Parts: sequence; C-alpha cells; structure tokens
Amino acid sequence: MLANQVLTDWLAIHQAVGLNSAMQGWLYALSVGRSYLLSAEEWAVLGSNSRQTPVVPACFQNTAISTNTRLELRQQLPRNSERFVIVGGGPVGLMLAVALKKLFGPRIVLHVLENRVNSEGQGTAFTRSWPINIPVSEFMFFNHPSGINSVAPLGEYLPWTLRELEGYLLSLAQILDCQFVYSNEKTENLLLQLQPDLVFDATGGRWRAKGQMKKECEVVLCSSDLETVQGYCAFGVNPVAIAPRDARNLAVSVYDNGDCRPTLNGVPLSSWMLKIRGIPRHLGPVLIEKIRTINHDNWIYVWPTHLSSGEWIAFFGLRQDDAWLLQNEIKGPLSLDQVWDNLSKLSDPRWKIIVDVLASGAVGHHSECRVDPPFLWAPHLYIGDGSGWSHQQGVPVIPVGDSLFHGHPQVGNGLGSHLNMINLLIQQLQRSNG
Repeated sequence: MLANQVLTDWLAIHQAVGLNSAMQGWLYALSVGRSYLLSAEEWAVLGSNSRQTPVVPACFQNTAISTNTRLELRQQLPRNSERFVIVGGGPVGLMLAVALKKLFGPRIVLHVLENRVNSEGQGTAFTRSWPINIPVSEFMFFNHPSGINSVAPLGEYLPWTLRELEGYLLSLAQILDCQFVYSNEKTENLLLQLQPDLVFDATGGRWRAKGQMKKECEVVLCSSDLETVQGYCAFGVNPVAIAPRDARNLAVSVYDNGDCRPTLNGVPLSSWMLKIRGIPRHLGPVLIEKIRTINHDNWIYVWPTHLSSGEWIAFFGLRQDDAWLLQNEIKGPLSLDQVWDNLSKLSDPRWKIIVDVLASGAVGHHSECRVDPPFLWAPHLYIGDGSGWSHQQGVPVIPVGDSLFHGHPQVGNGLGSHLNMINLLIQQLQRSNG
C-alpha cells in the first residue's frame, strides 16, 4: 500500500533530519540574553493556560452544521487507488498536497480539509504578506507547465510573500485535481465520512492534545551543532553569546502525547518576539552596522528578503512586560509611524537607536516599514508515543510542518526546513517507486 510506504519513509526522514533541524533553532535561542527568555514564574502563568487545550479546539467545531450534509464526501474510489487526507491548507499542507498528487496521480484521491472559511464550501483569502526565504531548488520536482520555473526569476530564492506562495500552491493543487473541503465541521466527523487510508496533520499542532510531562532527558550536543548556529553571525548574531554552560543545561521534557519541549535549567525555552518588515534596502546594511556593537545578547536578527523591492526584515526579542504593552496596541500589521511612540516607551534603551535608523528612511512622516503583533515562540518537537504516530479511527496521522516541530523564526529555521523535508520525502518515494 502507498500509505504504508509514505508512513515508513516519512518516519525515517523525521529521525534523520527533523531532530537536527529543530535543534538548530533551539541552540540559537541559547544565544539570546536571559532577559528575553521567560522566567519560571512567567512560564507558569502562560503554561497553565496552554496545557488545558482540548483534543479538538473549538475552531474545529460548529454544531450548526449537520454531519449528514457531508455524506457525499465518500465517493467511490477508482480501482487500485487510496485516499489521503491533509488536515490544514497552509503552505506546508498545500505543498504536500501538490507533491503527493503529482507523484502518485490517479493512484490516490487526495482531500485537503481547511477550517478557514467565509461560508460553507468557500475558503478565505490568504492574507499573510510576510517575505519568505525559500530556495527555488525546493520546488524543482514540480516540473509542471505552470510550475515554479515559469514564474520565478533566475535567482536562487523565490521573490514572493507567503500569501503569494500559498496562492500559487493552491492553484497548482486544483490543477492536479486535489479535492478541497472548506468547513467548520468537526474534523473527526469529516474523517469518519472520508474513511482515509492515511491522514496528515498540517494544522501547526493545534489538532493535538498538549499532554502532561512524563520525563526529562539530557541533550547531547556536538561541535558541528554550535558551528551551524555561529554561521549566522553575518546578520548581526553574536556567536560568543552561545555559552557552553548554557548548552550543558539544555534538556528536553517529554510529554505523554509524544511532544518534546526544550528546557533551560528546568524552564521551557520560550520568548516573545516582534517582527518589523518592509525595511528599505538602503537601510538594511546601516542597521547591521548599528547593531554590531549593541547586539551582545542577540536581541535583534536582521536579514535581506528576496522580494523585488529588496526590503529587509528584522526580528527583535521582547521582555514580557513590553510584549503585553505592544499586544494592547498592535492588533494587526501597522505602519512604523503608527507605533513609533509605543516603541520608544519600551524598557530596552536600544529601541531609540533602531527607531532613529528606521525613521531616517521615512518620507515626510510616513515609513514603508510594517510592524506585526508580538508573538510567543515556544518550540516543540513531536516524536510520537514510542509506537509510531498517533491514530484517528485506526488510521495513522503523520505530523508535518509546525505540527512536527517549531524551529526558530529568527534564523529561517521554520517553513524552509519543513518544505525541505517534504522534498526529501518525495525524493525517497521516487526512489522507492523506481
């Protein structure tokens, strides 16, 4: 069965690549100053809420929709075909749908379940205009008339935002006859009607109970791990800040639902961050030069995007009080001139330097920079319950993307790593199929 083959190959790739990729992000976090990592007391407040997440989040349920309205989902399968279901239609879910359908063609019937809906059967528009840092090489297996080569320039990276990538993948998935189900109905009900042979969880981990910690394990680091992290120094990262004593105190808490969470001195590794994008291309190098002498704790990470505008993007560490202040003021992306006063009130005096640099690129009082709401980075790695992946109604559920692990957004150890693993899966399946 194709389902068994995919299951076996994905498990091997996860064991060979997933842990190492997640570890890069965790190690980078060790370079961040203590004041930007949550304390045990701060984590206790957040953790007491996050650990109460039910098995099925409320956003997956809508009692007004009868399960009987979806009985038509279970269509008769073509001969010698299997049914795959991907829960979640974000970039990773869409990439996986395109890759599997292109590889197996009519041998599989593939459904994508997505709960972001305007009305029954209609999905919402993609809105995340974040720059991405994805090499074109991750898409070379497409080889399709409307493939990536026809829309990307000859450069090494895609010059797209996230929503442009999602829109492209959605169009390609529809061309390949992937079936999309936009519904707020409980996911388990849809799976019961579809009766799939294999399920993929591409929800970012939202479709899984959080579980309780059952043990703590040490992490063994090799010199190459630290060398990988130190390679980011070209973008303002201070490699000296990665103290060996910190690495020795890094451990992993294993939860009974198969999740692993890194801890430092017994406290889950997590921190608040703020993202500023749209930094004009001429200000990027200026910002890099300014932070070289003030970034001893890796408070800021800056890198150039590959958009045609040549804009740069910056990630900042936030202390919890500052994060809460900005959360009340920034509910969605705002222009920099709308939040200058708020940034100037933050507890870290270095913000004045950053604001002065970015303000120098403003035309009049208007800046092209955009500030997104603060977010909490709390990484995890899913390893299963020891007997393999979890199951829904007796069918294996394979985690992909952030459902599998959270990397570190400051160093691009996220979407790019997830798409690379899908690429590796397709390459392995191609070899297995001759």
